[in-house]
Amino acid sequence: MILGLRIGDAYGAGLEYVDKAMVRNHNNLSGYVKHLHHRIKPGCYTDDTQISTLLKNCISFCGDVDTVAAIAMAAGSCCREMVQDIPMILILKLKKRKFGKDYLMNLDKQLMNMTGK
Repeated sequence: MILGLRIGDAYGAGLEYVDKAMVRNHNNLSGYVKHLHHRIKPGCYTDDTQISTLLKNCISFCGDVDTVAAIAMAAGSCCREMVQDIPMILILKLKKRKFGKDYLMNLDKQLMNMTGK
């Protein structure tokens, strides 16, 4: 599945956000297309594949979707390119249940230890 996603991502990368004429002229499965405005080489996958791979690995790591969402948020919180704009009310009002605030904070520590940060 991931291989198919990577191939589709690499194929579609050259046609993402371009005008309809470009898509009509080049979306014929004959090869990869160089995007008009991006520096990605034809045939290379994008951040879409990287994010999908991260989520797949997170599911393998812990198995449940809620935890995967928490892991994805944790990974995003380490990314300098992402705006860190989670509203404080969501952090302050997070429930203290089995998979609540304490669980997520502990998981965050584990992940940070794995990355060496």
